[in-house]
Amino acid sequence: MRSIRDSIAGLMGLVVVVALALAALKTDSAVWSGSTALATQGILFLCVVGVVCRGEAERPRWLGAALFGWGYLTLAFWLMNDSSRLPTLTILDGLWTALRLPLASFPPIPGRTGPGWSSNLELTGHSLWALALAILGGGLSSWLFRGRERVETTEQVRALPAPPAPVIAYRSLVVSLTGLVVVALTAVLGVGLKPGLWAGVTFLVACGFLGIAVVGAVVGPAPRRAAWIAPALFGVGYLALTLGWRPYESRWPPFPTVLVLEELRPFWPQRVSGFPFVTDARARASARMLERLEPPMALHFPHETPLSQVLRNIQETAENRDGEPFPIFVDPIGLSEAERSISSTLVVDLDGVPLKHGLLACLKSLDLEFCVADGYLKITSPSNIVRPPAGLDPYMIVGQCLFAMLAAVVGALASLVVMGRVTWAQARGD
Repeated sequence: MRSIRDSIAGLMGLVVVVALALAALKTDSAVWSGSTALATQGILFLCVVGVVCRGEAERPRWLGAALFGWGYLTLAFWLMNDSSRLPTLTILDGLWTALRLPLASFPPIPGRTGPGWSSNLELTGHSLWALALAILGGGLSSWLFRGRERVETTEQVRALPAPPAPVIAYRSLVVSLTGLVVVALTAVLGVGLKPGLWAGVTFLVACGFLGIAVVGAVVGPAPRRAAWIAPALFGVGYLALTLGWRPYESRWPPFPTVLVLEELRPFWPQRVSGFPFVTDARARASARMLERLEPPMALHFPHETPLSQVLRNIQETAENRDGEPFPIFVDPIGLSEAERSISSTLVVDLDGVPLKHGLLACLKSLDLEFCVADGYLKITSPSNIVRPPAGLDPYMIVGQCLFAMLAAVVGALASLVVMGRVTWAQARGD
Protein backbone atom coordinates (compact mmCIF):
# COMPACT_ATOMS: atom_id res chain seq x y z
CA MET A 1 0.00 0.00 0.00
CA ARG A 2 2.80 2.36 0.85
CA SER A 3 4.58 1.65 -2.45
CA ILE A 4 1.41 2.61 -4.33
CA ARG A 5 1.12 5.83 -2.31
CA ASP A 6 4.80 6.63 -2.87
CA SER A 7 4.49 5.99 -6.60
CA ILE A 8 1.49 8.30 -6.87
CA ALA A 9 3.22 11.02 -4.82
CA GLY A 10 6.40 10.71 -6.86
CA LEU A 11 4.43 10.83 -10.10
CA MET A 12 2.57 13.95 -8.95
CA GLY A 13 5.87 15.66 -8.08
CA LEU A 14 7.32 14.70 -11.46
CA VAL A 15 4.24 16.02 -13.26
CA VAL A 16 4.56 19.37 -11.44
CA VAL A 17 8.22 19.76 -12.42
CA VAL A 18 7.58 18.73 -16.04
CA ALA A 19 4.71 21.24 -16.25
CA LEU A 20 6.97 24.00 -14.92
CA ALA A 21 9.68 22.96 -17.37
CA LEU A 22 7.34 23.02 -20.37
CA ALA A 23 6.13 26.48 -19.38
CA ALA A 24 9.76 27.61 -19.04
CA LEU A 25 10.69 26.18 -22.44
CA LYS A 26 7.74 27.90 -24.08
CA THR A 27 8.15 31.33 -22.50
CA ASP A 28 11.92 31.58 -21.89
CA SER A 29 11.11 33.19 -18.53
CA ALA A 30 13.46 33.56 -15.57
CA VAL A 31 10.53 32.98 -13.20
CA TRP A 32 9.57 29.65 -14.76
CA SER A 33 13.14 28.37 -15.17
CA GLY A 34 14.02 29.33 -11.59
CA SER A 35 10.87 27.63 -10.29
CA THR A 36 11.77 24.48 -12.21
CA ALA A 37 15.26 24.49 -10.70
CA LEU A 38 13.93 24.94 -7.14
CA ALA A 39 11.34 22.16 -7.59
CA THR A 40 14.02 19.84 -9.00
CA GLN A 41 16.34 20.47 -6.07
CA GLY A 42 13.47 19.90 -3.65
CA ILE A 43 12.78 16.48 -5.17
CA LEU A 44 16.47 15.57 -5.02
CA PHE A 45 16.62 16.64 -1.37
CA LEU A 46 13.71 14.26 -0.70
CA CYS A 47 15.75 11.48 -2.33
CA VAL A 48 18.42 12.09 0.33
CA VAL A 49 15.70 11.86 2.98
CA GLY A 50 14.65 8.53 1.49
CA VAL A 51 18.22 7.21 1.76
CA VAL A 52 18.18 7.87 5.51
CA CYS A 53 14.58 7.08 6.34
CA ARG A 54 13.65 4.07 4.23
CA GLY A 55 14.48 0.45 4.94
CA GLU A 56 17.41 -1.58 3.67
CA ALA A 57 15.48 -3.00 0.71
CA GLU A 58 14.47 0.45 -0.62
CA ARG A 59 17.71 2.30 0.10
CA PRO A 60 19.50 1.45 -3.21
CA ARG A 61 16.70 3.07 -5.21
CA TRP A 62 16.79 6.32 -3.22
CA LEU A 63 20.60 6.41 -3.11
CA GLY A 64 20.88 5.87 -6.86
CA ALA A 65 18.37 8.62 -7.56
CA ALA A 66 20.15 11.07 -5.23
CA LEU A 67 23.64 10.34 -6.61
CA PHE A 68 22.67 10.47 -10.28
CA GLY A 69 20.51 13.60 -9.90
CA TRP A 70 22.81 15.60 -7.64
CA GLY A 71 25.87 14.42 -9.54
CA TYR A 72 24.61 15.86 -12.81
CA LEU A 73 23.29 19.04 -11.20
CA THR A 74 26.62 19.61 -9.42
CA LEU A 75 28.46 19.23 -12.71
CA ALA A 76 26.13 21.74 -14.37
CA PHE A 77 26.61 24.22 -11.49
CA TRP A 78 30.37 23.75 -11.63
CA LEU A 79 30.30 24.63 -15.33
CA MET A 80 27.84 27.47 -14.70
CA ASN A 81 29.56 29.93 -17.03
CA ASP A 82 30.17 27.37 -19.78
CA SER A 83 27.57 24.66 -19.25
CA SER A 84 26.88 24.55 -22.99
CA ARG A 85 29.89 22.20 -23.22
CA LEU A 86 27.74 19.44 -21.74
CA PRO A 87 26.43 17.17 -24.52
CA THR A 88 23.08 16.87 -22.79
CA LEU A 89 21.90 20.19 -24.20
CA THR A 90 22.94 19.10 -27.68
CA ILE A 91 20.74 16.03 -27.25
CA LEU A 92 17.82 18.26 -26.28
CA ASP A 93 18.55 20.44 -29.33
CA GLY A 94 18.22 17.42 -31.59
CA LEU A 95 15.13 16.14 -29.76
CA TRP A 96 13.32 19.48 -30.02
CA THR A 97 14.26 19.80 -33.70
CA ALA A 98 13.17 16.24 -34.55
CA LEU A 99 9.83 16.55 -32.74
CA ARG A 100 9.29 20.14 -33.96
CA LEU A 101 8.25 21.22 -30.49
CA PRO A 102 7.54 24.93 -29.82
CA LEU A 103 10.40 26.78 -28.19
CA ALA A 104 10.82 30.42 -27.21
CA SER A 105 12.74 32.46 -29.77
CA PHE A 106 16.05 34.06 -28.85
CA PRO A 107 19.45 34.59 -30.49
CA PRO A 108 21.13 31.19 -31.09
CA ILE A 109 24.43 30.36 -29.44
CA PRO A 110 27.34 30.64 -31.94
CA GLY A 111 28.68 27.31 -33.09
CA ARG A 112 25.58 25.37 -32.00
CA THR A 113 22.97 23.71 -34.22
CA GLY A 114 19.25 23.39 -33.57
CA PRO A 115 17.10 26.04 -31.93
CA GLY A 116 19.81 27.04 -29.45
CA TRP A 117 19.39 27.66 -25.72
CA SER A 118 19.24 30.88 -23.74
CA SER A 119 20.52 31.08 -20.16
CA ASN A 120 16.96 30.54 -18.87
CA LEU A 121 16.42 27.49 -21.03
CA GLU A 122 19.83 26.07 -20.16
CA LEU A 123 18.85 26.01 -16.49
CA THR A 124 15.53 24.34 -17.38
CA GLY A 125 17.30 21.78 -19.57
CA HIS A 126 19.76 20.90 -16.81
CA SER A 127 16.90 20.50 -14.35
CA LEU A 128 15.11 18.10 -16.71
CA TRP A 129 18.27 16.07 -17.21
CA ALA A 130 18.87 15.90 -13.45
CA LEU A 131 15.37 14.47 -12.96
CA ALA A 132 15.73 12.03 -15.84
CA LEU A 133 19.07 10.76 -14.55
CA ALA A 134 17.67 10.51 -11.02
CA ILE A 135 14.87 8.26 -12.31
CA LEU A 136 17.40 6.22 -14.33
CA GLY A 137 19.80 5.92 -11.40
CA GLY A 138 17.04 4.91 -9.01
CA GLY A 139 15.73 2.24 -11.37
CA LEU A 140 19.15 0.79 -12.15
CA SER A 141 20.22 0.74 -8.50
CA SER A 142 16.98 -0.94 -7.44
CA TRP A 143 17.43 -3.61 -10.12
CA LEU A 144 21.15 -4.24 -9.62
CA PHE A 145 21.30 -4.23 -5.83
CA ARG A 146 17.93 -5.70 -4.96
CA GLY A 147 18.37 -8.43 -2.35
CA ARG A 148 16.73 -11.82 -2.73
CA GLU A 149 13.52 -12.14 -0.76
CA ARG A 150 13.43 -15.00 1.72
CA VAL A 151 10.62 -17.52 1.38
CA GLU A 152 9.15 -17.98 4.85
CA THR A 153 6.24 -19.94 6.20
CA THR A 154 3.21 -18.29 7.72
CA GLU A 155 4.33 -19.28 11.22
CA GLN A 156 7.77 -17.71 10.66
CA VAL A 157 6.25 -14.50 9.40
CA ARG A 158 3.96 -14.26 12.43
CA ALA A 159 6.92 -14.86 14.76
CA LEU A 160 8.93 -11.98 13.30
CA PRO A 161 8.86 -8.77 15.34
CA ALA A 162 6.87 -5.93 13.83
CA PRO A 163 9.07 -3.32 12.14
CA PRO A 164 9.32 -0.05 14.02
CA ALA A 165 6.87 2.56 12.83
CA PRO A 166 8.39 5.65 11.26
CA VAL A 167 8.37 8.75 13.41
CA ILE A 168 6.35 11.67 12.14
CA ALA A 169 8.22 14.93 11.67
CA TYR A 170 5.97 16.88 14.02
CA ARG A 171 8.81 18.04 16.28
CA SER A 172 10.89 19.26 13.37
CA LEU A 173 7.78 20.90 11.93
CA VAL A 174 7.06 22.72 15.20
CA VAL A 175 10.69 23.87 15.46
CA SER A 176 10.65 25.04 11.82
CA LEU A 177 7.40 26.97 12.30
CA THR A 178 8.72 28.49 15.52
CA GLY A 179 11.93 29.47 13.76
CA LEU A 180 9.98 31.11 10.94
CA VAL A 181 7.97 33.16 13.42
CA VAL A 182 11.04 34.15 15.48
CA VAL A 183 13.07 35.11 12.40
CA ALA A 184 10.13 37.15 11.07
CA LEU A 185 9.76 38.95 14.41
CA THR A 186 13.51 39.59 14.53
CA ALA A 187 13.38 41.05 11.02
CA VAL A 188 10.42 43.30 11.90
CA LEU A 189 11.73 44.47 15.27
CA GLY A 190 15.24 45.00 13.96
CA VAL A 191 14.25 47.45 11.23
CA GLY A 192 15.34 50.38 13.42
CA LEU A 193 18.91 49.05 13.66
CA LYS A 194 21.67 49.83 11.21
CA PRO A 195 21.21 47.77 8.02
CA GLY A 196 24.32 45.66 8.57
CA LEU A 197 23.45 44.90 12.19
CA TRP A 198 19.82 44.20 11.27
CA ALA A 199 20.84 41.67 8.61
CA GLY A 200 23.50 40.09 10.83
CA VAL A 201 21.17 39.50 13.78
CA THR A 202 18.46 38.04 11.52
CA PHE A 203 21.00 35.77 9.83
CA LEU A 204 22.34 34.49 13.17
CA VAL A 205 18.84 33.77 14.49
CA ALA A 206 17.96 31.85 11.31
CA CYS A 207 21.23 29.91 11.46
CA GLY A 208 20.49 29.07 15.11
CA PHE A 209 17.19 27.37 14.26
CA LEU A 210 18.62 25.66 11.19
CA GLY A 211 21.52 24.51 13.37
CA ILE A 212 19.04 22.81 15.69
CA ALA A 213 17.71 20.84 12.71
CA VAL A 214 21.25 19.86 11.69
CA VAL A 215 22.09 18.72 15.23
CA GLY A 216 18.88 16.69 15.38
CA ALA A 217 19.71 15.06 12.05
CA VAL A 218 23.26 14.15 13.10
CA VAL A 219 23.16 13.26 16.81
CA GLY A 220 19.46 12.95 17.65
CA PRO A 221 17.92 9.70 18.91
CA ALA A 222 17.94 7.10 16.14
CA PRO A 223 14.14 6.70 15.81
CA ARG A 224 13.68 10.47 15.52
CA ARG A 225 16.82 11.40 13.60
CA ALA A 226 15.20 10.97 10.22
CA ALA A 227 12.54 13.54 11.06
CA TRP A 228 15.18 16.30 11.13
CA ILE A 229 16.88 15.45 7.82
CA ALA A 230 14.44 17.23 5.49
CA PRO A 231 14.17 20.57 7.40
CA ALA A 232 17.97 20.70 7.66
CA LEU A 233 18.49 19.93 3.98
CA PHE A 234 15.78 22.27 2.71
CA GLY A 235 16.67 25.19 5.01
CA VAL A 236 20.47 25.04 4.92
CA GLY A 237 20.53 23.98 1.27
CA TYR A 238 18.29 26.84 0.19
CA LEU A 239 20.30 29.42 2.15
CA ALA A 240 23.59 28.16 0.71
CA LEU A 241 22.23 28.12 -2.85
CA THR A 242 20.65 31.55 -2.82
CA LEU A 243 23.44 33.40 -1.04
CA GLY A 244 26.00 31.79 -3.32
CA TRP A 245 23.99 32.01 -6.56
CA ARG A 246 25.22 35.55 -7.44
CA PRO A 247 22.22 36.34 -9.67
CA TYR A 248 23.70 39.68 -10.81
CA GLU A 249 27.08 38.20 -11.72
CA SER A 250 26.10 34.85 -13.22
CA ARG A 251 24.52 34.58 -16.63
CA TRP A 252 22.04 32.07 -15.25
CA PRO A 253 18.72 33.52 -14.05
CA PRO A 254 18.06 34.21 -10.36
CA PHE A 255 15.72 32.09 -8.29
CA PRO A 256 12.09 33.26 -8.26
CA THR A 257 12.42 34.19 -4.58
CA VAL A 258 15.09 36.74 -5.58
CA LEU A 259 12.70 38.18 -8.15
CA VAL A 260 9.94 38.39 -5.53
CA LEU A 261 12.22 40.28 -3.15
CA GLU A 262 13.27 42.63 -5.93
CA GLU A 263 9.64 43.37 -6.79
CA LEU A 264 8.91 44.19 -3.14
CA ARG A 265 12.08 46.24 -2.66
CA PRO A 266 10.68 49.64 -3.83
CA PHE A 267 7.83 49.53 -1.31
CA TRP A 268 10.10 49.51 1.75
CA PRO A 269 11.93 52.56 3.20
CA GLN A 270 15.23 53.27 1.49
CA ARG A 271 17.34 52.58 4.59
CA VAL A 272 15.80 49.09 4.75
CA SER A 273 15.57 48.10 1.10
CA GLY A 274 18.45 50.07 -0.38
CA PHE A 275 16.18 51.35 -3.16
CA PRO A 276 16.95 53.50 -5.06
CA PHE A 277 20.49 52.18 -5.30
CA VAL A 278 23.06 54.79 -4.32
CA THR A 279 26.70 54.67 -5.42
CA ASP A 280 27.81 57.03 -2.64
CA ALA A 281 25.38 56.58 0.23
CA ARG A 282 27.29 58.94 2.55
CA ALA A 283 27.36 61.91 0.16
CA ARG A 284 25.15 64.78 1.26
CA ALA A 285 23.99 65.51 -2.30
CA SER A 286 22.80 61.92 -2.80
CA ALA A 287 21.00 61.96 0.55
CA ARG A 288 19.21 65.13 -0.54
CA MET A 289 18.21 63.52 -3.86
CA LEU A 290 16.74 60.54 -1.98
CA GLU A 291 14.61 62.93 0.09
CA ARG A 292 13.31 64.64 -3.05
CA LEU A 293 12.17 61.30 -4.48
CA GLU A 294 9.83 60.62 -1.54
CA PRO A 295 7.05 63.27 -1.98
CA PRO A 296 4.22 62.34 -4.38
CA MET A 297 4.18 63.76 -7.90
CA ALA A 298 1.39 63.53 -10.46
CA LEU A 299 2.35 61.81 -13.72
CA HIS A 300 -0.49 62.20 -16.21
CA PHE A 301 0.57 60.83 -19.60
CA PRO A 302 -2.44 58.80 -20.76
CA HIS A 303 -1.23 58.73 -24.38
CA GLU A 304 2.04 57.60 -25.94
CA THR A 305 4.64 60.11 -24.72
CA PRO A 306 8.41 60.15 -25.43
CA LEU A 307 10.67 59.37 -22.48
CA SER A 308 12.45 62.70 -22.95
CA GLN A 309 9.21 64.64 -22.39
CA VAL A 310 8.31 62.62 -19.28
CA LEU A 311 11.74 63.21 -17.74
CA ARG A 312 11.60 66.91 -18.64
CA ASN A 313 8.21 67.23 -16.91
CA ILE A 314 9.54 65.48 -13.78
CA GLN A 315 12.61 67.70 -13.73
CA GLU A 316 10.68 70.96 -14.11
CA THR A 317 8.07 69.99 -11.50
CA ALA A 318 10.73 69.00 -8.95
CA GLU A 319 12.74 72.20 -9.54
CA ASN A 320 9.65 74.43 -9.19
CA ARG A 321 8.61 72.60 -6.01
CA ASP A 322 11.99 72.60 -4.24
CA GLY A 323 13.62 75.65 -5.78
CA GLU A 324 16.85 73.83 -6.64
CA PRO A 325 18.20 71.91 -9.66
CA PHE A 326 17.05 68.32 -10.23
CA PRO A 327 19.85 66.78 -12.34
CA ILE A 328 19.00 63.76 -14.49
CA PHE A 329 21.52 61.82 -16.59
CA VAL A 330 20.30 59.40 -19.28
CA ASP A 331 22.96 56.77 -19.90
CA PRO A 332 23.19 56.19 -23.68
CA ILE A 333 25.01 52.87 -23.22
CA GLY A 334 22.30 51.61 -20.88
CA LEU A 335 19.56 52.64 -23.30
CA SER A 336 21.39 50.93 -26.14
CA GLU A 337 21.66 47.68 -24.13
CA ALA A 338 17.92 47.80 -23.43
CA GLU A 339 17.28 48.58 -27.13
CA ARG A 340 15.60 51.85 -26.20
CA SER A 341 16.19 55.50 -26.97
CA ILE A 342 15.28 58.86 -25.49
CA SER A 343 12.39 59.00 -27.98
CA SER A 344 10.88 55.65 -26.86
CA THR A 345 7.27 56.20 -25.83
CA LEU A 346 5.38 55.11 -22.74
CA VAL A 347 1.96 55.47 -21.13
CA VAL A 348 1.52 56.28 -17.43
CA ASP A 349 -1.26 57.90 -15.42
CA LEU A 350 -0.43 58.03 -11.70
CA ASP A 351 -1.33 60.46 -8.94
CA GLY A 352 -0.64 60.49 -5.21
CA VAL A 353 2.29 58.03 -5.29
CA PRO A 354 5.90 58.87 -4.32
CA LEU A 355 8.02 60.09 -7.19
CA LYS A 356 10.38 57.10 -6.88
CA HIS A 357 7.47 54.69 -7.45
CA GLY A 358 6.04 56.68 -10.34
CA LEU A 359 9.41 57.02 -12.02
CA LEU A 360 10.09 53.30 -11.57
CA ALA A 361 6.72 52.47 -13.18
CA CYS A 362 7.62 54.66 -16.17
CA LEU A 363 11.04 53.12 -16.63
CA LYS A 364 9.99 49.50 -16.09
CA SER A 365 7.64 49.74 -19.05
CA LEU A 366 10.80 50.37 -21.12
CA ASP A 367 12.96 47.76 -19.31
CA LEU A 368 14.97 50.54 -17.70
CA GLU A 369 15.77 51.49 -14.10
CA PHE A 370 17.31 54.35 -12.15
CA CYS A 371 19.78 54.92 -9.36
CA VAL A 372 21.31 57.86 -7.50
CA ALA A 373 24.95 58.60 -8.26
CA ASP A 374 26.92 61.56 -6.90
CA GLY A 375 23.79 63.58 -6.25
CA TYR A 376 22.10 63.12 -9.63
CA LEU A 377 19.52 60.69 -11.04
CA LYS A 378 20.91 58.15 -13.48
CA ILE A 379 18.60 56.43 -16.01
CA THR A 380 20.09 53.21 -17.40
CA SER A 381 19.49 49.50 -17.93
CA PRO A 382 19.20 47.21 -14.88
CA SER A 383 22.45 45.44 -15.81
CA ASN A 384 24.37 48.74 -15.58
CA ILE A 385 23.32 49.42 -11.98
CA VAL A 386 25.97 48.20 -9.55
CA ARG A 387 24.18 46.13 -6.92
CA PRO A 388 25.87 44.60 -3.90
CA PRO A 389 26.31 40.80 -3.94
CA ALA A 390 23.54 38.85 -2.22
CA GLY A 391 25.83 38.19 0.76
CA LEU A 392 26.44 41.93 1.27
CA ASP A 393 22.91 43.22 0.65
CA PRO A 394 21.16 43.53 4.06
CA TYR A 395 17.67 43.52 2.55
CA MET A 396 18.40 40.39 0.49
CA ILE A 397 20.01 38.61 3.46
CA VAL A 398 16.94 39.17 5.65
CA GLY A 399 14.55 38.12 2.88
CA GLN A 400 16.49 34.96 2.10
CA CYS A 401 16.63 34.04 5.81
CA LEU A 402 12.83 34.19 5.90
CA PHE A 403 12.59 32.06 2.76
CA ALA A 404 15.11 29.59 4.22
CA MET A 405 12.97 29.07 7.30
CA LEU A 406 9.92 28.70 5.05
CA ALA A 407 11.86 26.09 3.06
CA ALA A 408 12.54 24.22 6.31
CA VAL A 409 8.80 24.14 7.00
CA VAL A 410 8.15 22.87 3.48
CA GLY A 411 10.83 20.23 3.96
CA ALA A 412 9.23 19.00 7.20
CA LEU A 413 5.87 18.68 5.43
CA ALA A 414 7.32 17.09 2.29
CA SER A 415 9.22 14.50 4.32
CA LEU A 416 5.89 12.99 5.37
CA VAL A 417 5.50 11.75 1.80
CA VAL A 418 8.78 9.84 2.12
CA MET A 419 8.54 8.79 5.77
CA GLY A 420 4.86 7.85 5.94
CA ARG A 421 2.25 8.76 8.52
CA VAL A 422 1.82 7.38 12.05
CA THR A 423 -0.44 8.15 14.98
CA TRP A 424 0.39 10.94 17.41
CA ALA A 425 0.91 8.35 20.15
CA GLN A 426 3.59 6.61 18.05
CA ALA A 427 5.17 9.95 17.18
CA ARG A 428 5.49 10.85 20.85
CA GLY A 429 7.05 7.48 21.53
CA ASP A 430 4.17 6.26 23.75
